[in-house]
Amino acid sequence: VLRRGEVLDVAGQPVRHVYFPVEGLISIFAGATAATRIEAASIGCDGMTAPGLLLGDTISSGHTMVQAAGSAWRIPADTLQRLAENDVVLRRHLLRQAAMVLRQLADTVSYSGRATIVERLARWLLQATYRLGNRRLDLTHDALAEILGVRRPSVTTGLQTLEGRHLIRSTRRAIVVLDPEGLAEVARR
Repeated sequence: VLRRGEVLDVAGQPVRHVYFPVEGLISIFAGATAATRIEAASIGCDGMTAPGLLLGDTISSGHTMVQAAGSAWRIPADTLQRLAENDVVLRRHLLRQAAMVLRQLADTVSYSGRATIVERLARWLLQATYRLGNRRLDLTHDALAEILGVRRPSVTTGLQTLEGRHLIRSTRRAIVVLDPEGLAEVARR
């Protein structure tokens, strides 16, 4: 069971387990402190945590936290490494997972450097609803601010802009995506 706010890995600490979400959403953050964190990758039912483990990195490169509650398969890190070493098909599949995270990281860095907060927010909401398979996201403005690496008032203003365009409905602890195509249009700019 994955609980919202649960920390799965701490940056600089050994990776003990690898999680394969069945449902829920997990963020991998770059940055050493809460003040410097920004989401580098999000993991849904199509991914795994600790992708660096497959490349021999047994130390967590980022702070890994559950954003949306759900469930996951969990395996001890050393067991997964041993299984991947002995099974070529499994190793190839897991390395594809690691490649997806690296691609997502590159896309996020590129996009974050040139997009406005509203565009970044639209993109993140769209990706999160896709990964969750649900248009309702139970997230606070504080959580979104940490994910995007911005101040909370910027998130509130961005959500108000998207809500004013009738793309989302936002409350204190939840966001409902009303128009995914419209969000995609905002995110493409």
